[in-house]
Amino acid sequence: MSPAFAGFFCGKNMMESERVSIEYTHTLDLLEIPDASVDPVKGTTGLVMFFFPHQDDDTAFGDKLRRKFQEKGYDVVFVYLTEGEKGKLNGETEPEEIVREVRQGEANHAMRYYKTSQFTLDLGDGVLYRRKENVIDKVSTLLEAANPDYVVTIHRNEITPEWDNTDHPGGDIVISAEQVNTKNLPPGHPAIKRRPHLIEITSDPLKASHYLSVTPQEMDERVENARINYPTQLGFMPPDELRQKYENILQPPNRRGPAREYYFVTR
Repeated sequence: MSPAFAGFFCGKNMMESERVSIEYTHTLDLLEIPDASVDPVKGTTGLVMFFFPHQDDDTAFGDKLRRKFQEKGYDVVFVYLTEGEKGKLNGETEPEEIVREVRQGEANHAMRYYKTSQFTLDLGDGVLYRRKENVIDKVSTLLEAANPDYVVTIHRNEITPEWDNTDHPGGDIVISAEQVNTKNLPPGHPAIKRRPHLIEITSDPLKASHYLSVTPQEMDERVENARINYPTQLGFMPPDELRQKYENILQPPNRRGPAREYYFVTR
């Protein structure tokens, strides 16, 4: 029995989940991203597609991962599954057509800021599961056309009370679409097709296999960038409150240990 668990079974005052999470975060592997390679036929570098339900989800989930991919030479594309029309502006309810326009404008600004690209699928804010077959079809078609090296999404079982969570566990929709894209091949298609690596972002280290550390400076930058790029969603919040929301998903549930982005990597 490891020393960490021995103390628990000796009756020390610590909840089991707390002890397990401390032990588990020590066993995670650092996520290593290889340098992007150039496709000699297309003349392009590696491609990564991040799938998010809403504009601004990119600030809470995967910001460090996006930076890491760019450092390694990959082109990064953010795919938003909805236009975020059920959201509010500056905490207030507005007509959906206005919310759509404002949130799309903020997403465009953010992409210029991040030096990434973005694509929006209007698949229904808050109702992704009701339209699962349609979502799978749309995402599968997009993946077939883009053929990315990596697909990144929020973990299929992610529940994060600090953020809108109705659509966040939609990662399994993207995963299903990625599987459809490679299993249901059309007639005449080569039997073997390169599948992208799949990375799911999670706030729960017990669901993770890998991590990237987030420094205090990077946390400060995350808060500042979120307030600059998404003023109607995050800019009106006090910086300390916004930082706390990020820290709640970047640290173990017991609040012990460094800030980290956690990932479940299946291949």
